[in-house]
Amino acid sequence: MLDGTSSVHFLHNLAALTKGESIIYHPTFDRTRLKARDPPIIKYPHPELVEIPSFRTSFTQREQITTPYASEISPHHAYRSFPFQSHMLQKLKERALEEGVKKCSTFEAMLAHVWQARVKSIESIEMDKPTLVLFAMDIRQRVDPPLSKYYTGNGVVSAHAEALAHEIVSKPLSFCVEKVQEGIDRITADYVSSSIDWLEVHKGIPSAGVNGNFYLSAWWKLPFHKLDFGWGNPIYAGPVMGSTVDIVLIVSNCNEDDEGGVNLLIALEPHEMTKFEHHIQV
Repeated sequence: MLDGTSSVHFLHNLAALTKGESIIYHPTFDRTRLKARDPPIIKYPHPELVEIPSFRTSFTQREQITTPYASEISPHHAYRSFPFQSHMLQKLKERALEEGVKKCSTFEAMLAHVWQARVKSIESIEMDKPTLVLFAMDIRQRVDPPLSKYYTGNGVVSAHAEALAHEIVSKPLSFCVEKVQEGIDRITADYVSSSIDWLEVHKGIPSAGVNGNFYLSAWWKLPFHKLDFGWGNPIYAGPVMGSTVDIVLIVSNCNEDDEGGVNLLIALEPHEMTKFEHHIQV
């Protein structure tokens, strides 16, 4: 129903109303620009998406949906939160720049680092095949004409970075940063339209779980941690635990003394987590 941006707008409006104030964000709901074309035109390959046959019926019950890919977290999985202070994120950016990347954002460096560490930790990944990290891209200003910045709904598509698994584990951080940047640049208005048309035809989902593919959801730039319902900002904003092994979450650490610090939430098999704890160190 709502992406991260819309959820933040809704909650900040709710917080304002609870304090007797006027709403801050005035929502718009026109989804016309996000309709599939008739006929659909799929111009690009979309490895970030995978078809699930049971999605083809309009009224499929959730318990009827089966997928060989994404798996739910079970009691035998290890679940950890890894803190990254702002100076650690800066260190990752500096490493990528020293290795030859011309520019690098905090998000790009962090995404690349987690991608490398996770691939190095999962033994079942086939090293001679591609593996992807998926991430949400806000398309409000990337479609033509652009959506309102207060568009309320789901205004994201799944972007992806892709490389052969053996390249990810053997090459420097800068290699993965460049792949992430390629994935961001890939999301043009034309690619968004192709993605929407692919979903109209195939009724699929993100390909998390395919040969180690995973979805990294970055909440730390969204101000959930600055929601004030009258008692001040929260000491934590985010889930206590995720529900799917193949979704990795990054949230703000809500530490006013370390603005920009984050927590990484991840689930893995216990022996994989032991490896990940080693590879994720900065």
